[in-house]
Amino acid sequence: MGAEVVVKGIPMRANGTTTSKHLMVAIITALIFVLGIFVGNMLTEQKLGELKQLQQELRSDTLSFSLQRTLVKDSVCKKDVLKPTYKKLYDLGAKLSAMEEQLGRNHPEVSRLKRYYTLLQVQQWLTLKEVNAQCQKTDDWILYFYSNDKDQCPRCDQQGFVLTPLRESRDNLKVFSIDADLDERVVQILKEAYGVTKMPTLVINGESIHGFQNLDALQQQLNRSMNDDA
Repeated sequence: MGAEVVVKGIPMRANGTTTSKHLMVAIITALIFVLGIFVGNMLTEQKLGELKQLQQELRSDTLSFSLQRTLVKDSVCKKDVLKPTYKKLYDLGAKLSAMEEQLGRNHPEVSRLKRYYTLLQVQQWLTLKEVNAQCQKTDDWILYFYSNDKDQCPRCDQQGFVLTPLRESRDNLKVFSIDADLDERVVQILKEAYGVTKMPTLVINGESIHGFQNLDALQQQLNRSMNDDA
């Protein structure tokens, strides 16, 4: 017979039951932990696959649009053939931001995709400016320079939250988000051209505005720009 153990005045019989239960709990906990890692890795691979697929679609759409402009120059002014490409561009940006949060901005695959994404944004921005000039259009644009370094730019997240509803409320507004810390010569050229020395900086239709801007201030700036073009 096992020896009796008194716990808070209640006699209990010590045997292997308690040890077995603890062992079972430990095994279940370990299995859950391993399963969590496995599922997390599967989701990460799935998201990376989705990013690569969307990246390829963007590359195809960009080439398609370039060919359309070459083959049928007048069509670019008759309808907004850029709109589907911008939609996919914004989708890629949202997924890339989520991946950056999950894997970290220094993850090799995230860094590679981000560099491509940034160059694609610059290409679309230049195309937008060309279309505006060729078609005598006045679509607004914003280059948003930000930093993920909270010490360098404590209000960059807030600025991004402001720009999203602004863009969604204006059909003719295109916003291009540029990571100012990206090791890319194109980004450095843009920063030098627009005098970007602090973040956030917003270049609105060619005019640089430094520091955080609330929604009302941005609306007013866009309206002034529209009046200047009229």
